[in-house]
Amino acid sequence: MDLIPEWNPEENIMMETEVRKKSTENMSLNVVIRNAKREDCPEISRLTKELASYLQKPGEVEMTVEDLEQNGFCIKSPLYKSLVVEDPAETGEVFNSDGSTDLPRKLIGVAVFYYGFSTWKGKILYLENFIISEKYRGNGLGEALFRQVCQVAKEEDCKTLEFIAINGTRAINFYRRFRAKDMTLLHNGHLYMIDRKDFT
Repeated sequence: MDLIPEWNPEENIMMETEVRKKSTENMSLNVVIRNAKREDCPEISRLTKELASYLQKPGEVEMTVEDLEQNGFCIKSPLYKSLVVEDPAETGEVFNSDGSTDLPRKLIGVAVFYYGFSTWKGKILYLENFIISEKYRGNGLGEALFRQVCQVAKEEDCKTLEFIAINGTRAINFYRRFRAKDMTLLHNGHLYMIDRKDFT
């Protein structure tokens, strides 16, 4: 089932995806890709810190769970949206008929994104964070999640999907499989950032 463009974080829209499990048996497992809900924020924060540690930058994450809740679920026009991935087998969960559960869910992946505007292209989707927990990488799950992000961009009539890939990581080869273009090379430019303390 495709994720609907009219974003409602309370909707439990799910997609079952078969991926190959990293094991000698090469077993398949069912995971759920769905819209994030407010109660997912602690797990989104955990995955973000997991990625920072993987990139050897564990102390650089300033965002808090409260930031995620406030800016994604507590304001009229959320600053970001996200898709999350969960494996029910991680916590032995049993879903109710409507897909709900009373148990806290452990997430194994997340895609955080927001919409922007280009004066050259028009509406764009910017992928801020794309994370698959390390033990689940290399089994097709990342591709399934990324295709869902692409589907959202398509249904929202975005002209481009943009993101940053860190040098020296496998992510670059992953994105090239989707015909991603290196805009640094194409535009001969640099992405800059100014910290809040330096605002004038």
